[in-house]
Amino acid sequence: MPPTIVSPNLPGVSEVVATTELAKNGGDFLPNDNCAVLDTDGQLYRTENGLVYTAPCELIRNGGYQGVTVASISVQSDVPLTPGREFIDEPLWNFWSETRGVYARDRRHDLDSTGFSGSFLAGADKEIAEGTVAGISASFESSTSEGFDGSLETQAFGMSVGPYVAHRLSPEWAVQGSLGYMVLNNDLDVVVLEGEYLSHQLSAATAINGQYRYEEWTLRPRFGVSYAETFVEDYDLSGTISGTPVKVNVGSDHFGYGEAEISGEASKLLVLSDDLIGMPYGELGLHYAFERPNDGRILSGNLTYEDTSPVTGSLRGGMRFIYDDSIYFDVGGGYLSIGQNGLNVWEAKAHISFAF
Repeated sequence: MPPTIVSPNLPGVSEVVATTELAKNGGDFLPNDNCAVLDTDGQLYRTENGLVYTAPCELIRNGGYQGVTVASISVQSDVPLTPGREFIDEPLWNFWSETRGVYARDRRHDLDSTGFSGSFLAGADKEIAEGTVAGISASFESSTSEGFDGSLETQAFGMSVGPYVAHRLSPEWAVQGSLGYMVLNNDLDVVVLEGEYLSHQLSAATAINGQYRYEEWTLRPRFGVSYAETFVEDYDLSGTISGTPVKVNVGSDHFGYGEAEISGEASKLLVLSDDLIGMPYGELGLHYAFERPNDGRILSGNLTYEDTSPVTGSLRGGMRFIYDDSIYFDVGGGYLSIGQNGLNVWEAKAHISFAF
């Protein structure tokens, strides 16, 4: 509709001086793009100038308004503080959960072992200062594996808990950090011997995430480092061989695993409806394990120790959805063993976040 001009009554006082409907042309914004969006039922879409929100709005003299501005949306490039905070308007609270499954088959060096792990994670975080969030997460973990024609079987289940924090260094970069403690109950079957033991893991991770716009694409580089130290309690392997009871004591042990990673993601925004945004994405990563148990050597099918490469590539892809800027959903999968001949590791995940 055409602008309606209103004469101000008092100098220096915030007043409505014009009302208009935003055009869909990115260059037809109101002067200085100082437009407070009053209608939440408008449309969000992308033009060559960035994200554009079209809705009835009011041009405010001298500022003094609340809410999202056209300018902040059209040049929106703030990198998300956490993987679940993909919302345009930064929420005070964010609750999220994630289900993840990993399947692996190892045929390196005459092995033929398979394994599966599943986890359910949930967490909540709060914006404690502008551009800074802190939260806590917990998870339930389970895994199984089998090798050497069924002569070696393992099962494990447990849980983890830990805090995390994230801070936006600039509109394009944010840093994250987390700590974790995990306890697992492990069952081990070796031929006719069986054992059960507890393991404890302390972990720390940090990463810096970036976000840049290039035409209709969003590019996200990432650099991360993580380290975990696992402590295994002593336990007994017991069973019967030729009718004779056998018990073997296995002493306590500990080992570390550290990894550095670099990855890059490309995504594109799709407007599926007035209140639903889609974002297909793909990610390519490179991982270097700078510390591994037994220096990365594994027991081969011939019962000899063989070296393995510390460098692995990964390829992930999926689709993100944002509904009404309050619900975020991500479903995806990936292949995590590029460059490891004979090893195939596949991943699937589903993540959901709620802003409030």
